[in-house]
Amino acid sequence: MMLEFPETDRLKKLFLQNHPLDELGIRQMQEYFRGRCVWSSNAVEGNTLTLDETNVLIDEGIAIGGHTMRELHEATGGAKAYACQRDVPMPRTAFASI
Repeated sequence: MMLEFPETDRLKKLFLQNHPLDELGIRQMQEYFRGRCVWSSNAVEGNTLTLDETNVLIDEGIAIGGHTMRELHEATGGAKAYACQRDVPMPRTAFASI
């Protein structure tokens, strides 16, 4: 079953015509969402790293003092899982192309 979203498809096409993202913009958006996805997923489980601390750890590999090794490993592991999830091919459907 293929889901169709004509209004969403129309808006996406309009957006891309008027605001195409270059490689840098795409990379910055991916990094923005990666940090927030890892941080929020870990925060729900009780991890006390802040968003900024999570970003420094996964971007620079710098460990922040005052946190347990478990919390640090959760953040780095979450970043690896996020990267793996991004590499999984998605089926070409109307929903996947959004």
